[in-house]
Amino acid sequence: MKVAFIALVSFAAVFAAPAVPDVLVPAVEPPKNPAVLPVIDCSTCDFGPYGRVQYLADPLNCNCFYQCQRLTEIDGSFTYIPHHQCCAPSLFWRQSWLTCVTDMFKVTENCIVQLPADVNTPEPATTPERICALGIVPGKPGFFLNEGIEQTCGTNMVFDFDLCTCIPGTDSDLICDSDVLLYYPFDEDLDDHSCTRATSTQTSEASVVLTSDVDRGTVAKFNGASSLHVGYIYNYFADRYVKQWSMAVWVKRTGNTAGLGGVINNGDCVEAPSFDIHVGGGDVTSCSVDTDSVSAMVAIQDVAITANVWEHVAMVYDGKDITMYRNASSVAHLAVQGNIENRQCPMNIGAQHAGSDYFEGLMDDIYIYERALSLDEITKLSKL
Repeated sequence: MKVAFIALVSFAAVFAAPAVPDVLVPAVEPPKNPAVLPVIDCSTCDFGPYGRVQYLADPLNCNCFYQCQRLTEIDGSFTYIPHHQCCAPSLFWRQSWLTCVTDMFKVTENCIVQLPADVNTPEPATTPERICALGIVPGKPGFFLNEGIEQTCGTNMVFDFDLCTCIPGTDSDLICDSDVLLYYPFDEDLDDHSCTRATSTQTSEASVVLTSDVDRGTVAKFNGASSLHVGYIYNYFADRYVKQWSMAVWVKRTGNTAGLGGVINNGDCVEAPSFDIHVGGGDVTSCSVDTDSVSAMVAIQDVAITANVWEHVAMVYDGKDITMYRNASSVAHLAVQGNIENRQCPMNIGAQHAGSDYFEGLMDDIYIYERALSLDEITKLSKL
């Protein structure tokens, strides 16, 4: 497997759900060490008749928010679990849109405090342009704190608080492949090992884990109730005019063959994804792309795959056609053209979005390119 850089990008995932009024708070830089979080009552959210995930603004930091998860108990009652998350640096949570936005799209120019009476209002920061939701670990430059949890940057990497990311150390001699936009080998962690150095974030208490597989070595295990978000893809296609896109992944579906399971996509938080690979009811898989020249997704559906067997699945969009490959063989293609539509969503790995349509099984070696791969290149990836 290739060895490359690892970094972290903090982000927020969003869903199409009933909006509630904006809660605006001061743009203050969070402390470098974890602080006591306010008590959040997720039961006040409007989940609707079938909803399992909703969102509330963080009353202490307009850069952050709470993902509220609703679990149904055996007796029919509900348990509510708040998950604290933060937008990427320089973005702000907008409650009425249920998404992270730039300074331009804040409701007012300055955040306004709306806190309970027993919570002290923090003083506004003098330089709110860049907010880092991560913390340093004293004496351990290769580590950082994410929601109080100590995490490593990886080999030859150090955490830079000012940049709010991991960067190469002074002695680093690692080489990455600049041709690859995102690459997840799942050998030693769940992060991107391309030059982009994007970081994935767990979306539920049921975590994605690394496991050993007799055929492919160390791989990622998705238990049907867990997924990863990649914030780097949030708003990625805005004003970029991307006409080519390729994705390839090894998948082994081990359960939930009757339902839909997301593999790789960037949607269903506000709208349908603009790129997507998923497995459907029965032993089938599908892919799609949404461009500015069509009114709906162009999808290749119901390509047969075998449960409990490793399959190499790839999708290539070259600006004229979308082609799906299974084990390096072209199985279907459809005509479509135009620029890939933007989505205010992160990329999902293992779900259509956090909270539903989870994939159950194993994945390995995810490659994503901002260009069209050839059949020879797809064949080489299928032999890795």
